[in-house]
Amino acid sequence: MSKLLHTPLTYWHVDAGAKMAEFAGYAMPINYPTGALKEIKAVREAAGLFDISHMRPIFVEGTLAREFLNFIDTRDLSKMKIGDARYGIVCEDNGEPIDDIIVYMLANNRYMVISNASNGTRVVEHLRKVKKDYAISNEQVKITDGFGEYGFISLQGPKAERILGSVANCLVIPKKNYSCAPMLPVCGYPALVAKTGYTGEEGFEILCKKDTARKIWTKLLEVGEPLGLIPCGLASRDTLRLEAGMPLFGHEMDKDHDPITAGLGRYVDFNKHGYFLGKTALEKVRDGKTKWRTYLLAYIMEKGRIPRHGDSVYFRHDHISEYSEIGKLTSGGFSPTLGKNIAMGFSELSLFVGDEVFVQIGGKLSPATVTKLPFYKRAKK
Repeated sequence: MSKLLHTPLTYWHVDAGAKMAEFAGYAMPINYPTGALKEIKAVREAAGLFDISHMRPIFVEGTLAREFLNFIDTRDLSKMKIGDARYGIVCEDNGEPIDDIIVYMLANNRYMVISNASNGTRVVEHLRKVKKDYAISNEQVKITDGFGEYGFISLQGPKAERILGSVANCLVIPKKNYSCAPMLPVCGYPALVAKTGYTGEEGFEILCKKDTARKIWTKLLEVGEPLGLIPCGLASRDTLRLEAGMPLFGHEMDKDHDPITAGLGRYVDFNKHGYFLGKTALEKVRDGKTKWRTYLLAYIMEKGRIPRHGDSVYFRHDHISEYSEIGKLTSGGFSPTLGKNIAMGFSELSLFVGDEVFVQIGGKLSPATVTKLPFYKRAKK
């Protein structure tokens, strides 16, 4: 573990008895002694606390910061206000996705981009290359890589707001999804608090300086424990995001599967003013002008072994007795919340909800039914 990158909370996880493993070059907690099932239950019924410090903050500021980000992002950022956040995708000009990101507007001419740990370096290099290629000055666009300087904590679950409100000004805590409070003291320490989430539940992300991360983490657990808050690892987080039907870069979207193919076309704003990198290529995919097209489908299995990434999916036409392979799973697992096996994957066929397919697991075909996403959706208040 010594050769891996550490977050400001790595040794807390070790002291707490977490099972640690490598993830995107970091030593990260997979689960705690309570087990992933209890962690998932806590997030769905109370609250869970996640260390997401492996994710990368990148700051973009300057007189052309908005225009610059609007050029590299598939989303329309032209109408963002201070405190807004937007989920989008950064692509090469050929439509190949580099990463999915969230852009936060912190102040006039100042933004923060959050990228995935596995793609952080590539995103930074891409931004700097675009800036250089278009001869943009530092006054117009300044890019600051926040790698290693911050702690990032995610508080998720129906009791998350109540817990956060006990250590931060409840009147200033973000109320709407995809918004942020750029300067909101948490436990008395300066922080940025965002309301986005990755679990399908109400939740908040807290970005703070690395030397205050452990203090905020332990205080949140102290005040949240009576309400059912427990620390959670990557295993439960992956199951929660799968239940919520959220994509994972490298699975539902990668260099071979553009945002349109990955079912994320709603996050590509073709009508925004001006050109953005990847627009022409993605328009061809949207309009069916490419040679090959696959479709991201969701499957639910009432019985059988647990499906996993890479398992093959088969379809049997009514008039043909043989099974034909139509694709592979990108994510799969058992959903404790639903009590069923669930999966997502790319298919060469555009099937309908209710259609039957078969997933090959351990050499045996198990029936599955095409369903719609998300698998789980929290009840409205």
